[in-house]
Amino acid sequence: KAQTLAVRPDKMGVDSELGVQAATSSSSAERLAGNGEENIKKLHILPLKEADAQIKGKSRMDVLADTLRQIRNTKEVVRSGDLVKASNAEFVVIKCDPPQGCLGMDTDFFVDGAPVICFQKIQFSAWGPTEFSSEQLFNEYVRPYFKGEYAPYSPDAKRVCLLYAGQVVKVGDVWLQVEATEPTGLGLVSTDTEIF
Repeated sequence: KAQTLAVRPDKMGVDSELGVQAATSSSSAERLAGNGEENIKKLHILPLKEADAQIKGKSRMDVLADTLRQIRNTKEVVRSGDLVKASNAEFVVIKCDPPQGCLGMDTDFFVDGAPVICFQKIQFSAWGPTEFSSEQLFNEYVRPYFKGEYAPYSPDAKRVCLLYAGQVVKVGDVWLQVEATEPTGLGLVSTDTEIF
C-alpha cells in the first residue's frame, strides 16, 4: 500500500512512522497575499541532517525566524521541497497548506521531526503498460524524473524531491515505487546517491 504526504483536513505532516509530529491549525480563514497567492496556513519545515548537527543547542525556530520573516515580507511563493537557507543551515519545506502560497502573519510553523537525510542508496521498482529492461527503466523513467525541478540535491539547489520507502510516483505512464533507501527515513536524492 502506498503512503502519501497528504494533508488531512485537521492535521499537518507526514505519516507518524516517520517521526513527524502532526498539529492542528489555529489560523484564521484563508486570505490572499498581495501577489494573488493564498497565504499558507500551515508550514512544516525540517533541517537537513547536516544542518541539524550545526544548530545543536539552538531552537530550530530561532535559527529560522529571520529568514522566514524575510520570505514573508518579500511575499516569496513557498511550496513543498523548497530549500531554505538560514544561518548557514539548510532546511526543507516538508509540506504546506495550501500546497503553495506566501507566508502570512497567521501562518503556523511546525519544526518538529527527524532531520531530512541525503540518501546514499535508493531502489525503485516500476509497473506500467509495457515491460522494459532495467536499463530502459532507468534511462526512460528514473533519470528523466530527476531532471529539472527534481534534480538531485547539490549546494546550488533551490528545490528537492522528498522521498521515502513505499512512496509511489507517476512518471508518464509508469508508476515508480521507492522499494528501499539507505539510510531509511524521509530524504532526498543527491548527486552522490546510488540509484538502483
